[in-house]
Amino acid sequence: MSSKVCPPPKKGLTELRTQYHLTGLIWSEIKQLWDVGLREYVNDMWNVIDFVTNSLYVATIALRLVAYYKVKLKL
Repeated sequence: MSSKVCPPPKKGLTELRTQYHLTGLIWSEIKQLWDVGLREYVNDMWNVIDFVTNSLYVATIALRLVAYYKVKLKL
């Protein structure tokens, strides 16, 4: 039994728009951190939640890229 590897799917318009939107969210958080300083930024729990959420988004994108390149190397 041979295992066939399907080519990775191409990024669609929705995924590209989502990544563009996430880049804007991350930029907004970085700008807010720069403006208010680290201590004040961390004192607001919503900022900590935003940071964790953005970190999970970045990790998801990184894992998708790793999976994409691993499949591409097997072709």
